[in-house]
Amino acid sequence: MNDDFEEPIPIAVPVIIDKDRFLRIGVSRADRSPRKTPPLHVTPRTLLTGLCRCGYCGSSMHISTGKSGRYRYLKCNRRNSVSNTDCASPNVPYEKFEKLVIASISEYVLTDSHLEAILSDCKQNVDKLSASQGSERAQLLEMKVTLDRKLKNLYKLVEDAKIKVDASLGSRLQGWQDDLKTVQLKLKSLKVPVLLPKGLVESIDLPDFRASVLSVLNNPLSDEAKSFTHLVIEEIRIYADEATVSGANLGVLEAALTHKREAVPTVPSFMSNWRRGRDSNPR
Repeated sequence: MNDDFEEPIPIAVPVIIDKDRFLRIGVSRADRSPRKTPPLHVTPRTLLTGLCRCGYCGSSMHISTGKSGRYRYLKCNRRNSVSNTDCASPNVPYEKFEKLVIASISEYVLTDSHLEAILSDCKQNVDKLSASQGSERAQLLEMKVTLDRKLKNLYKLVEDAKIKVDASLGSRLQGWQDDLKTVQLKLKSLKVPVLLPKGLVESIDLPDFRASVLSVLNNPLSDEAKSFTHLVIEEIRIYADEATVSGANLGVLEAALTHKREAVPTVPSFMSNWRRGRDSNPR
């Protein structure tokens, strides 16, 4: 030992936090790090959040990143959490796919003739679905209760440091959260059917509505674009070389009424899809 240095003098310091708790908090902080947390947990909700499902296994799809976050992809939760060989679903470049969805809405939904057919369909069938609404709502509420329970139990285990959130569990957690958002959106769209005021549908200015929506969709990050997309799209099924987009006619009607700013009773729910056959599905 070098004689130029004196012996250290120990000084007693009161314990602020016990060692075990300190280590648990350290693990918890590491698990919540943005470097480990799935992107949807640390970035704003995207235009297609909660809408995309794998066409092969039916699992929800989440956004993952590549090249140190430079690129974003839609990836099947099952393939990500179980095994890369467990599902044939490919990674889908998110930005490119989002543009294709917007283009499909513009081309297949926002034409004057198609809008007229959709609104006419709503008008003719608005009083036929009261009975089916009850059973659908019950199923959605049951799904919501199940997902809420799963998430609550998992959160409790994490808080009590009984389980560690690794990449696999993080993906499963994200899948449950996405499924819960989808169920909540569907529940929100289910409303008590009522008769539309006479002449309301005919009074909607379709060209003006179409121009407004196209302008909104030019900014996919805007709240208006997200709200419209979640009104008119119920689900997007993604395969290797095609995607099927479906939605309720009511969503288009509700968006048109919102644009018109009409003071109307609760808008009735409607289950008939605006995409009726495979010939109208974009490839």
